[in-house]
Amino acid sequence: MEFHQRTEDKPTTITGEISGLEPSSKHGLSIQVFGDLSDGFASMGGHFNPMGKNHGGPGDEERHVGSLGNIEADAEGVAKVLIEDKLVKLIGPYVSATLTKLPDFLLLSLIYAFLTLSLK
Repeated sequence: MEFHQRTEDKPTTITGEISGLEPSSKHGLSIQVFGDLSDGFASMGGHFNPMGKNHGGPGDEERHVGSLGNIEADAEGVAKVLIEDKLVKLIGPYVSATLTKLPDFLLLSLIYAFLTLSLK
């Protein structure tokens, strides 16, 4: 997974490909508060939500920053990710520590752990 943001006022683009999913299945994609996978969701904290908003979908004005919606695996179990999000920030005061402090392999593990446990 790759995260890119040109400037603080531009959206963050999230791209990547996740394989090994159940064919033709949907999965929730989110950014959690912690990168701690030791106890599944219990140790990951909730969705990253620095502004204390109510839960909502990616297109809603009010939502958790970490609520990125669903992705869908194709017939081979591969989901291509292309998300542009105005709330996810790599630059500015509400940057997720999960995104800035995790090594790439742990960030992928965090996202994959959420994908494999959600919407089954």
